[in-house]
Amino acid sequence: MVDSMEAVARRQHGLIARSQAINSGLTPSAIRHLVTSHRWCPAAHGVYRIEGAPLTPRAEMLALLMSIDAEVFACRSSAAALHGLPGFTVKPFHALVAGDLHLRNTRIRIHRSSRFTPANYVVIDSIPTTDIARTLFDLAGCLPLGRAERCVDAALARELVKADELRGVFERLARRGRLGSASMRILLEDRGVIGYVAPESELERRFIKLLKQLDFPTPELQVSIGGALNLIGRVDVFFREARLVVELDGIEFHGELADRRDDAKRDTALIAAGFRVVRFTWNDVVGHPRYVADRLKGLLEPPKPPTSHVNHRTSGD
Repeated sequence: MVDSMEAVARRQHGLIARSQAINSGLTPSAIRHLVTSHRWCPAAHGVYRIEGAPLTPRAEMLALLMSIDAEVFACRSSAAALHGLPGFTVKPFHALVAGDLHLRNTRIRIHRSSRFTPANYVVIDSIPTTDIARTLFDLAGCLPLGRAERCVDAALARELVKADELRGVFERLARRGRLGSASMRILLEDRGVIGYVAPESELERRFIKLLKQLDFPTPELQVSIGGALNLIGRVDVFFREARLVVELDGIEFHGELADRRDDAKRDTALIAAGFRVVRFTWNDVVGHPRYVADRLKGLLEPPKPPTSHVNHRTSGD
């Protein structure tokens, strides 16, 4: 029986709840013996870690959730880390309790929600977690707007969430005075939600922000140019009316020699097809925005259009 319990524990970060052990037939005295013999060791109130199981941040998070006698889920920054959003860690621990229960635990920050249902959570690595849409709404209520914006765009670009899911969680949860409502409204309105293509990099995000500051027209992002039989490639930024392609050279994507050669070949093909191409680096966009503005100003006047090579759908459709 102990072996079967430990097999269960291995599927949940080496953890077993006292209630699980009792329900499976272990007696309190048998559990005490396992603890005194150091085969099991206390991990949280009413939760044990089997011998040899590593105490990772995720294991510690799950142990704390298992110790709470209520429906409880990893949330906020802890959930963001579990979903894979950049810049977050599981610890310090944040948990959401469904309902109006008032719980205190010095090892974990407890938040409450009366508008949380089982449909709003997922299980990630055995840890019950708020789903990505709810996580983003919660982050919008506790982070500066700029960082919340980067989280939303990262989730959209990585296809962790869909625009209609963000709209749905906003319509379900937003109300005057509720944390996250005002910020999420701004983020959804700025993106137009439907048809919005998220920036794929921090450089792209900063470039779009610069365009807004300069009152330049809004371009399309991640556009495939060329037809099915003569595809030239996908470009970062496209001003359709001016037939202007802007490529943003972040070193993480364009730093290798082979990449630069491929970029040069594609630029040549674009120019031959009647497009204009300009490239900006991180240093250009962040360090010399005036230079970027001056270059774009002269290029955004539309040239004479040759035969169109542009697909009217962004990649990923």
